[in-house]
Amino acid sequence: MQQLSNVLSFPFILLSILKGLKRQKKYLQQRLDPLLIELEAQTDNSLTAFDLQKIKKYYGYAVPGILGEGFCFLRGIELQANERETLTFLGAATGLYDDLFDKKAATDEHILNLTLHPKNTQANDFHEEVFIKFWTIALANCQNPASLMKVAEQVYWAQIDSRKQESKEISEEEIKSITYSKGGMSLEFYRAGLNHAPTLEESKMLYALGAIMQLENDLFDIWKDREDGIFTLATSTNKIAALRKEYENKHQELIQALALCSFPEKNKIRFMRFVNLILHRGTVCLDCLEECERQTGGVFKLHEYSKMQLICDMEKPRNIWKAFKYYAASDLSLLKKA
Repeated sequence: MQQLSNVLSFPFILLSILKGLKRQKKYLQQRLDPLLIELEAQTDNSLTAFDLQKIKKYYGYAVPGILGEGFCFLRGIELQANERETLTFLGAATGLYDDLFDKKAATDEHILNLTLHPKNTQANDFHEEVFIKFWTIALANCQNPASLMKVAEQVYWAQIDSRKQESKEISEEEIKSITYSKGGMSLEFYRAGLNHAPTLEESKMLYALGAIMQLENDLFDIWKDREDGIFTLATSTNKIAALRKEYENKHQELIQALALCSFPEKNKIRFMRFVNLILHRGTVCLDCLEECERQTGGVFKLHEYSKMQLICDMEKPRNIWKAFKYYAASDLSLLKKA
């Protein structure tokens, strides 16, 4: 019965996501496109075509259109106008912010000032000017900007900590701590853009969700991280079964945390089904990595695989079908007993 219920709910969830993305696309055309045209006319070429793509087609599109839709499932209400504006510009600023750590020559102190005092910090280049503009728009539309700023500072420190993953001396426990902190704080950051503060139980659930989403992201980025010399749980393992167990444990922790939240049962079930559509992509990625492992005698040997072997293509019909089957088999009984 559980599997049948999951399958029957799939069209509703998919249609809701598609409608959310359609609304966000229209909003971007009306709100962000004119601003980007204005900004592009001023550019000093410090913003690349890829930067603009991340602003418009990735984070600025997906944060409100997918993550925001998930929040709607949980709360049982649609995004308010100021919430959509806030999430849009938080998303649009995300890629620019990441680049401050990864590509730009900005000092840590300067990045912290950009984070905490955007209006009073002098930008070094146009890239930073655009970040300041987006960040201040988000803060101006947020119902509780002080809370958003507080979480933003925690995101900053999580980014600083993540540099330790470039060291061969990092331990597995340190990797876990950094991974889950970075993911957990990132999701709480976006949630802080919504009206009304989350309860303690919701915050714990969101942290658990962000943690496993970061782990999933590391699974899909395994080839890139190998090339860049980044140590993640995925690049450091020699047995995919252990990695799968960690992933499954984090998945269960998420469900248990959601069960303790005070949202209506039907909202929690819809939200978890939505989340499972995302997280079981990671389960399929683990299957792909296990196939690599089988080709090297049952031991995962990261540096012996090609880019094609390590990258899990979720556009392949076979992988889409596998993800759907995992979704259909998901056990949500704990949420019904809560």
